[in-house]
Amino acid sequence: MKTIAHQHREVHYSPVYLSGLKSLIDIYREQGAGTVLNAGFGLPLVQASLGTEVLGFSSVSISEEGSLVIRYFGKAGFDTTVIRQELAQRAQEELDHSFGKVEDVAAMQTQITRLIGWLNNCN
Repeated sequence: MKTIAHQHREVHYSPVYLSGLKSLIDIYREQGAGTVLNAGFGLPLVQASLGTEVLGFSSVSISEEGSLVIRYFGKAGFDTTVIRQELAQRAQEELDHSFGKVEDVAAMQTQITRLIGWLNNCN
């Protein structure tokens, strides 16, 4: 049990940068998303890593009801409640810090669609 607790202290959380998107796309695709990204990928906000290995990430997307939702995607074997909760909290903080209170969900949807389109064209 101490080993697991120790591993969580070593997990590093950071904002998502353009240079790190390849790892996040790979994680998303591992979960059966296929080769083409869709709206479920969302706008990645925060990633968790252990050393140089990316364990998972949280992104914001639009729910079927039309509201913002924070989603988690993680590698098999590293999908823990602690990492999920920490990524969700940090993603919400990053969303608030970067975008403030999002009142125009349609504008956020447009940004997500543009990012996904660009990533699909680049990949």
